[in-house]
Amino acid sequence: MDLVDGRVITNIEIKSNAYEPHHPADAIEKQVVDLVKQKKALDAVLISSFKAEILMQVSEIADRPPLALISSDPADGQTIKLCQDINAFSWHPDHRILTGSQVEKMHAAGLKVFPYTVDTMEGYLKMTAMNVDGVITNDPVSVQKWSIAR
Repeated sequence: MDLVDGRVITNIEIKSNAYEPHHPADAIEKQVVDLVKQKKALDAVLISSFKAEILMQVSEIADRPPLALISSDPADGQTIKLCQDINAFSWHPDHRILTGSQVEKMHAAGLKVFPYTVDTMEGYLKMTAMNVDGVITNDPVSVQKWSIAR
């Protein structure tokens, strides 16, 4: 967070193995939100996870960053309900399972869609053709070039 200093949105993924079902006072969810508040980065951070329970815990914290559900499965009614229950900002699907219909459903539900691991020009063009809101990539320099060339 110090390195980017609010110039880009930082996606902090809380890994599933960090989840503590008994929710101690210093659980990872609270630690992450406290750090974001300390850095005055609430507007520059997004907290995401594959684990719904983590996002449910974060959703109960006052003055927290926006949330995103990461998914390796296609969106269905349950996905939309979960995102609505936690007041998610976005849904982050595996780009390999994403369809235009899913993007439309998520947009209709008021959610942004940011597919992950979009690391090829072919993948990037396919995702942008579906009107996603952005992509998550391991190669931001190439994605920037592809977006200019489009």
